[in-house]
Amino acid sequence: AMDEGRTVDVGGVPGFGEFLPDGSELLVPSQGIDIVARIDPATSAVTDVIDLPESCTAVHLVKLLPGETHAVVICEGDHVGPGTVVRISLANPDAPVPEESFEVGVYPDDLVAIGVGE
Repeated sequence: AMDEGRTVDVGGVPGFGEFLPDGSELLVPSQGIDIVARIDPATSAVTDVIDLPESCTAVHLVKLLPGETHAVVICEGDHVGPGTVVRISLANPDAPVPEESFEVGVYPDDLVAIGVGE
C-alpha cells in the first residue's frame, strides 16, 4: 500500500527518477522548476537540488549511465523545437554538477546508452 507519510515534495511535477545502485539516494527530476531533487530514501527528505542549465526545459527523466559516475537528464523542451540531454557528473557525491548539454530531437522521452562504458 502507498505510505502517504513518505510523500516527498520536489517543488514541481515529478518525473521519472532513478536510485543510485546502493539505494542511498533517489534522483528525481522536477518539471516546472527544472531541477533534479536528491532524495534520501531512508528519511524521505530532499537533501539537495541540482540546478539544470537554461537549455533544459520540461525535465522528464534521470538515468544513470554505465559506470555510475554520470547521469543524464532528458528535457522535453517545448514539444515543437528540439529537447536537450544534460550530462551530470556524480564524481563528487557531495556536489553533482551538470557538465554539458546538447540538443536532440523534438519531444525526447527516453535515452538508451549503446556502447558506453568506463
